[in-house]
Amino acid sequence: MKDNELKSSFLSQTIDGRFANIADTFPDNIAYSDNENTVTYQQLSTEVDSLAAKIQKNLPDESIVGLYFEQSLAFITSFLSVIRAGKVAVPLDTKSPENRLLRLISHAEIKTIIKGDTLPYFDNKELTIISYSDFCQKEGGDLSISNDIHNQTVILYTSGSTGESKGVVHAHRSLMHHTYRFTKLLNLSHTDKSTLLYNTAYFGGLRDILSALLNGGSLHYYSIEKNGYAQLPTWLEKNNITIYTSVITVYRQLCDAIDKGKDLKHSHLRAIRIGSDVCLKSDFEKFKTYFPDNCIFVSGLASSETGLIRQNVLTKDSIVTDSVPNGYPVEDVDVYIKDEDGVTLEDGEIGIMVIASDYLSLGYRNMPELTAEKYKINSATGQREFWSGDTGYIKDGSLVFAGRKDTQVKISGRRIDLAEIDSVVMDLNGITNAISLYYEETKSIVLFIEISKHNFISKEDISKYLSENLPFYMQPTRIIALSTFPLSPSFKVDKKALYALIKDYEQPYVEPTGKYETEVINVFCTVLNKEKIGIHDSFFELGGDSISATTANTMLEKIFNVEIPYGYLYQAQTAQLVAQAIQANNFDKPLQWLSLVNRGGGVPIYWVGEESIRKYLPDDQEIYRISTHYDHGELDKSLTVELICSEFTKEILQINKGDRCIVGGFSMGARYALEVSHQLKKQGMNVDLLILLDPTEDKEKKFLKIGDMVKRFISNCYFFMDIEPPKSFKTIHVYQYHKTLRKKYKLSKYDGKVLLFQRRQDTPMEDRDWPKITDPDNLTFHQLELDDHFEVVTNSEIQLQWTNKIKELIY
Repeated sequence: MKDNELKSSFLSQTIDGRFANIADTFPDNIAYSDNENTVTYQQLSTEVDSLAAKIQKNLPDESIVGLYFEQSLAFITSFLSVIRAGKVAVPLDTKSPENRLLRLISHAEIKTIIKGDTLPYFDNKELTIISYSDFCQKEGGDLSISNDIHNQTVILYTSGSTGESKGVVHAHRSLMHHTYRFTKLLNLSHTDKSTLLYNTAYFGGLRDILSALLNGGSLHYYSIEKNGYAQLPTWLEKNNITIYTSVITVYRQLCDAIDKGKDLKHSHLRAIRIGSDVCLKSDFEKFKTYFPDNCIFVSGLASSETGLIRQNVLTKDSIVTDSVPNGYPVEDVDVYIKDEDGVTLEDGEIGIMVIASDYLSLGYRNMPELTAEKYKINSATGQREFWSGDTGYIKDGSLVFAGRKDTQVKISGRRIDLAEIDSVVMDLNGITNAISLYYEETKSIVLFIEISKHNFISKEDISKYLSENLPFYMQPTRIIALSTFPLSPSFKVDKKALYALIKDYEQPYVEPTGKYETEVINVFCTVLNKEKIGIHDSFFELGGDSISATTANTMLEKIFNVEIPYGYLYQAQTAQLVAQAIQANNFDKPLQWLSLVNRGGGVPIYWVGEESIRKYLPDDQEIYRISTHYDHGELDKSLTVELICSEFTKEILQINKGDRCIVGGFSMGARYALEVSHQLKKQGMNVDLLILLDPTEDKEKKFLKIGDMVKRFISNCYFFMDIEPPKSFKTIHVYQYHKTLRKKYKLSKYDGKVLLFQRRQDTPMEDRDWPKITDPDNLTFHQLELDDHFEVVTNSEIQLQWTNKIKELIY
């Protein structure tokens, strides 16, 4: 079909009229499919006409109908039925709090809502709320059809991610022209199988529904909330998907879910269309790596008010040097770059994006003042214009999206585009998403990163990379790593939620007062090599570890002539609390063995021994370090692993907020972790995962040098005579202590999931005890390619191997 014929076929019909004609043309084509239902066009069209007739008969005085559904076949049927009945459909987001929904319902003046069968009723006596099944049981009458494309048909409330939610009013005409533009862009036809990943309460979901069902193609729904991202690549292949559309955050998660060494190059995908934000060079490089050679990469810019306004179609041969330009003009839509006074700017100058078209939405529901402010008539051309809150510029005929006005900040007289920081960070492997925010309270930049399960970089490396690639005034003062970003219902990054998180991680700088705080701060700065540290800043969040904590302890003991218990810094963490304890000479701790080394949420990790595990895990992962009796200077020969672990278990049960946890340990700490897990399970705790990091095999051969043998003999003498050895024998002495405990403790079968790491050993696998600790179905084994036991926690590359494996299993 020629372009003019295609355009005419869309603009001469209403949404429901074209759907009915498509159903007559392709009655046996699959229209919609999800995990529970698959229907043809004929089946869906029959249900739509039947329900539409019932809506007309039973809601004769209602012009607007609210739809409160989780994504399902019932929603698709109800949505098309309301439109077919000549009413205005208002999809409502089931993820929104009830109070917000009630405000939107009142604002839109909705009187009747059709809801999904499993969803609750609203507590509002003024509303008529009918379940889908109940409405389907009502009687219908003769169906009256309207062919007026100028009639209102849908009100879409924005997610509110950039401010107050607004109800965008669309007529058939604006949505049909947008669907035509999208059809032409992707060359959609009745043979395509398209994804439905967007929330259908928002514009992206509506676009995907109409683009598939008004062209005779099949629409395939995948629930990210229920199924996660891990299965998405397999689902795309299994369903022979040809058209993939999503926001950039979901696309990045898809790429991250594709296992190393695998790709989708042999899938049926022919188009990857990304929207909602700037696509970066790194995003395009992933496209070239993972997807078929004949597939196209489409970056576009659209909004609820305007529909598609710019497009950029790239192939594997295209060259991208920085971000992907948002592209080139689409039919019947003009984009002007203007200043605040309405003066059109020259190419290359950044200004407000103004969209001019005869096919804009009608305005905002019951918001006449805002509609007049945003939707204007150009006095020279007579054309309607929409003044967006976005900025951009024209370069070589292509629109470059510069971000919303709120991403442009001024620090120390310098104008900074926060999106530039994000772009630099996203060039690094192992970063799934990055968002920079300006935090007004501290007048500083805070960088949030979402780490990949294949992460190959630490926050220290990111900071170093930024210092080499950005000027000093663009450096974030804080990097916060999250396992997942909070998302809005439309799957965009929820910046409001990120701003709220800053207060949990970012402490305003408070300078020390008095000699105690001043001396403690001086020690912290010296040990951590920092110029400025506030009294509320966490020693460990600033890069401290067990070695630097021991160094700080020693320095403070000499300065103040006090004895600070080992591990106290893990409890106090801040200079203020340490100074208060030293001044009062009171180091009592509520917990003797557990220390919080990483604040966060989710399922907490309890780790026995050194805490290198925290280096590559996200900041929102709660981690407790369990110090041992040796850490506290206790070497009691009468102790057993069981007795020691009973004390650990008691403290875990005391502080754990729920009934789930993760337990792990390195070397001898792995034995403690095993016994703790046994005891926790007996107490009713659910141990999601037991992590055993290179526990020693009793059968492992040891080859000692003569000097080491002498040291061991001397240490044995100290040990069996109950004499404290000198510091020169400290390491070998604790080894002997642990060896004694190890001989007393017999490994017992563990009923739960185990992640076991072991380095290369001479002991054959079949002769090792640790791989037999649980049933094969519960065991995940990973060999570390090295020989030295202590390099497991000191070699950065090896640390990445085992921490990444842990992330794969717990996130």
